[in-house]
Amino acid sequence: MSNTEQRTHPDIFIPAMDYDRLLAMAEGAVRRDPDAANFLMHELGRASTKAPGPEEDVVRMQSHVRFRDESTGRIREVELVYPERVDPAAGRISILTPVGTALIGMSKGQSTEWKDRSGNRKCLTVLGVRNVSQASA
Repeated sequence: MSNTEQRTHPDIFIPAMDYDRLLAMAEGAVRRDPDAANFLMHELGRASTKAPGPEEDVVRMQSHVRFRDESTGRIREVELVYPERVDPAAGRISILTPVGTALIGMSKGQSTEWKDRSGNRKCLTVLGVRNVSQASA
């Protein structure tokens, strides 16, 4: 991976149990939402299922994530969920949205580029991650 690609698409980690379910979901969504499905399959294709270090700071399903949209400076806090649990008012965003797919596998401090539904290039930086096991602690 080139230095530029490493900056815009950093290494990501997705646990094997999430990976299998996400792959099946992406394959099932190809006809309904080909752009979302293809973006998710692309991210799964470059992900490692072996953790490079502690998993606490890695965005996975049900993670609560604080991130900054680098184009606007806006900071958001969301929970990354499967489509059936989406609730924008409660801050729950689907993995099958461009920002949801961009977040999966990212670690605290990493930045990545992605395209929104209008095709505009965006960049986000993960500021903090709280996973379900930590949420109850």
